Amino acid sequence: MSKDLMRLSQLVTSFGPGAMIDLPKWSVMIAGLDRWDRAARREVVEPRLVRRLPDGANRGLATPPIHEESPYRRDAPKLQAIVFPTWFVTVEGERVGEATRRRLLRFGELDQGTRRYVEGTGRNQRRWPVAPVRFVAACEKGHVQDIDWRVFVHHGERRDGCGPLWLEERGAVGDLAEAKVVCACGAERPLYDALGPGNKALGPCRGRRPWLGPDAAEPCDKYLRLLVRTASHAYFPITVTALSLPEDTPEKRLERLVEEHWADLQAVGSPEDLASAFKYNAKLRQAFEGIEPGVIFAAIERRRSGEPSAHAGPKLKPEEFAVLATRQSTREERANRKAPLVTEWLARGAWDPDGRFSVVEQLVLVHRLRVVTALAGFTRFDFPTADKDGELDSEPAIQALSLDPEPYPAIKQFGEGLFLRFAAEPVDAWLDRPDVQARAEVLTAAQRRWAQERGLERVVHPGPAFVALHTIAHILLAEIALEGGYPLASLHERVYAGEGGAYGILLYAASLDLGGTLGGLVSLGPRMGVLLDRAIERARFCGNDPVCAEHDPLRSDKGAGNPLSGAACHGCVLLPEPCCETRNDFLDRALAVGTLAHPRLGLLAPGTS
Repeated sequence: MSKDLMRLSQLVTSFGPGAMIDLPKWSVMIAGLDRWDRAARREVVEPRLVRRLPDGANRGLATPPIHEESPYRRDAPKLQAIVFPTWFVTVEGERVGEATRRRLLRFGELDQGTRRYVEGTGRNQRRWPVAPVRFVAACEKGHVQDIDWRVFVHHGERRDGCGPLWLEERGAVGDLAEAKVVCACGAERPLYDALGPGNKALGPCRGRRPWLGPDAAEPCDKYLRLLVRTASHAYFPITVTALSLPEDTPEKRLERLVEEHWADLQAVGSPEDLASAFKYNAKLRQAFEGIEPGVIFAAIERRRSGEPSAHAGPKLKPEEFAVLATRQSTREERANRKAPLVTEWLARGAWDPDGRFSVVEQLVLVHRLRVVTALAGFTRFDFPTADKDGELDSEPAIQALSLDPEPYPAIKQFGEGLFLRFAAEPVDAWLDRPDVQARAEVLTAAQRRWAQERGLERVVHPGPAFVALHTIAHILLAEIALEGGYPLASLHERVYAGEGGAYGILLYAASLDLGGTLGGLVSLGPRMGVLLDRAIERARFCGNDPVCAEHDPLRSDKGAGNPLSGAACHGCVLLPEPCCETRNDFLDRALAVGTLAHPRLGLLAPGTS
């Protein structure tokens, strides 16, 4: 168990329950939510997001444990972790020809006081420093366990009396093709035997979920796969994000009041109980003053059942787009620091005096916004992405964060942004072009084959409009980082490509501090025309062209790039993962600005905007 503190955002976006973390002496796995310090968690209120999470009405949202300096509490809030994996290797090894052979040890074989392996006695005693073995076994459903090295080296047979085990490696790069396990009896087996999906060398999965407890296993029909515990695909946190919207109607204000006071209202079973609650709770009575008890009780029943209220939008993003594209904030809202969303329209003459970017119908300066992100679960090896409307997909299977229902971990961030609304008519006309439809069919077919290879049945491509807008968001974020001085990893995107002409992108920066950011992003609004012009020119050419421009996603099985993207690589449009809502998938410069291979295809290709 580490005594170091972690940022709240890390526990939601990177290191939630089930994640493996390297500490100076051990590797640990973050335990489930039921072993987090409940007293140090703070409720997060965001009804729109709660409705979109499985059983969200009964679970709600809460921050991870918060460390607050207090004279009454000297210890930091507890966030339990378990030692995992429980196999170790000695740091030093012996040379065997061109290879280095290091002893494989179980946790119980170590000296618990010094955390070392003690060999010999008296003057001949030697204390070997150890490090956690970097390999574990996992399956596509998210289960994970230690590799039974003795069974592996003996090809499925258990021989406990053979003697010590060693991990033997050649070279200095950690190539699995140069590593093997060796037993004292002479048996040996290369780790390469355990690589690849469909491989049965590690045996069937036992459904183990150590983050939920030593006995928390469930039935599983998969086979175990070799997993490097520090690999990028060892843990994919599945998050859902929502913007907090203004409460313009009495129904919305009532819904938020019920959510904020749910701890006092959840036991109310009738209007009579509500009257008693108001009688003995002055704070509650004051909050709901002037609202009919029957209306309040109906809202309580909707909250209890998880039923969306009549005013709620069908999905997260369409409702956000409607507010961003149509609503201007009042002077009173701009002065209110608690307002969840403060916007201002910028006249076209102020940012596009030449009218070059007529496809961008509207530029909105978002002076203040509140963003809530919740951790819904995690996967390993493959990850589900939210659809174009921000809703969770159900494939692959998402692992649970706790055995019993606990509030979903969530964080509130405050910041600013720029919203670009794209005109529906030119975008729809672009979508009807035969060359655009042909390109979209190639991307869709590549994703369909990618899904079939992983046994996924229900996978829907977000469409060419999403891919184009998503790529434009990436190139603009990179340009904003150069122009405004923001670190690129602190900038984020939200892409709107729904039905009915709802086309737009929100580029924003946010922090956990209630003060938000310092206005640097909004100040770039008048320069948006210049930024767009530069971004388009940079993105049309890539340092990896012509390879990048001619990338065929249908040939990606031969190691030729990402099968979920077109012309997109680290030399042009890929961004740090925190920036992107789809982890750098569904990108294509050809559909956004055109490339050497497809110069006139893009939505913003020169001469088409």
